[in-house]
Amino acid sequence: MAVGTSLVAYGMSNALSGPCRRILSPSLIVSMVAMSCVMAWGLLQIKPALGGAHLESFLASAHSALGVDVANSNSIDEERALTGVMRLATYAGIFWLATEFGQERRYAKTVCIALLCSAVLITLYGWAMETTVRSCIALTVVKRDFSSGDPCTLSGTFVNSSNYADFAALAGLFCLASLHDLILQARGSARGSRARWRARLMILTGSGSPYLAALLLLLGSVVYTTSRAGLASFVTAGVIMTILVAAAHRARIGTIVSSTVGLMLLATIVVIFGGGTVLQRSIGLLTEGDSDRVHLFALTAEAISVRPWTGWGLGSFEPLYPVLQPTAVWLNFDKAHNTYLENALDLGIPVSLLLILAIAAPAWQCLKGLRERQRDTQFAATAVGATILIAVHSIVDFGIQIPAVAVTYSALLGVGWAQSWSSRHFADPNANRP
Repeated sequence: MAVGTSLVAYGMSNALSGPCRRILSPSLIVSMVAMSCVMAWGLLQIKPALGGAHLESFLASAHSALGVDVANSNSIDEERALTGVMRLATYAGIFWLATEFGQERRYAKTVCIALLCSAVLITLYGWAMETTVRSCIALTVVKRDFSSGDPCTLSGTFVNSSNYADFAALAGLFCLASLHDLILQARGSARGSRARWRARLMILTGSGSPYLAALLLLLGSVVYTTSRAGLASFVTAGVIMTILVAAAHRARIGTIVSSTVGLMLLATIVVIFGGGTVLQRSIGLLTEGDSDRVHLFALTAEAISVRPWTGWGLGSFEPLYPVLQPTAVWLNFDKAHNTYLENALDLGIPVSLLLILAIAAPAWQCLKGLRERQRDTQFAATAVGATILIAVHSIVDFGIQIPAVAVTYSALLGVGWAQSWSSRHFADPNANRP
């Protein structure tokens, strides 16, 4: 309701104030059209099934387990499908508002700083829970009886620690991108290698110190979540983002190497001092594997093969799981732990590719913006790093399916897109106008 009301109010404001500065690029048009098609298909899936005669035997056998009649509909659960469309519309609305307001640097910075402060506050709350009830309580949710003595994992206000890892990592990437931007600005005024290193140290101990402190806090907290994929995704996104920023601004190879090595060293130190559990879990994964996820991926692929083109409707994995659950897996799962597979199950393969395109198009513009912008590169860089983080982690988890993570990512992507244009795009009053 808040996002919808904001969109209506902003539209009315534009209508009353007349033409305003706006960029309508192919990347934004492609994203808008693709997302509109995805949402329209999500609604169409609630309608009667499209020629599903060959599915009758499967659906009849599934009826008793699901407890709903799915024989005459493409969607397993109409309520879940409508909720899924509502969420997509909300994320798209946040992205659109971020692209509009984010064209002003002060608004773009306000959004990112607000998200960073939110992540820091949630992290501090998580550490308070860690030192008092061993993280076994998140707000009013009791994850485990802490009186038993068994600790839980750091998760802030999230129930799932991996979802918190995504949220904290998104804010951490903004800190890293902000440090990169400050260093790039100082590089132009420094002459000689010694002067450049002195300028970097002054930034890290001066104007960049709040970002450095927040980055250390967030990185350390991601380590303490013991989320292997969360930490790996964070480091991967940070390293790739660092390389892309340095390459886009034609930094020397030594600068690229030193920045990358510095980030890796920072992550290694944090892991050594506080990541004993995550190291043990990583070693266990390498030696024993993860049979549960393998079975989850297999049963999701099986469900996709039954309806590869039309899908089962948004939010269909959980109600379908009891039907396809293999005997080797005794736990109950409400997510496929692979967002790509789950989207294909829900929407069908063609429309799930459209959903990826809706995100990839503005992310590509953010990547191009790293070369076009000479200052304030932190916004586009954060959007690129956030996209890499989500893309990697979504292979083995479902962080982007959690509204808190999706809302944060949508805002960062929108702001990054808005700040990925050079000022010359606004110089011509007739350029890039609707």
